[in-house]
Amino acid sequence: MLNNIAKTPIGHLDFTEKKINEFFQVDDVKLDTTSFAKHMPIFKEKIGPNKMMKINTSYKDINVMLGQFDVDTIIEYTLCITFSLDNAK
Repeated sequence: MLNNIAKTPIGHLDFTEKKINEFFQVDDVKLDTTSFAKHMPIFKEKIGPNKMMKINTSYKDINVMLGQFDVDTIIEYTLCITFSLDNAK
C-alpha cells in the first residue's frame, strides 16, 4: 500500500527556499548555488553563483516489517532526491 501511495503526488515533496522557510518558520534558509556550495560545491562550479534551486524528493521500494528483530515496526525505503534550478524566481 505504501508503495502505491509513494507513486502518487502525495509521495512527492517539492522544496523551494520559500517552502523550507515557511515549514521551519524562519526566514534565513537560503537555497541557492552559492549558499549550498559549502556542502556541494559542484552546483556553484557547474551552474554559477546565486542561482535559485529546488529539491524534489520521493520514495520507492518501501518495505514494512512488523514484530521482527525484537522491534515493533521497521520501515525500509529508498529516498530519491533531485536537485534542479528554481525557474520561478
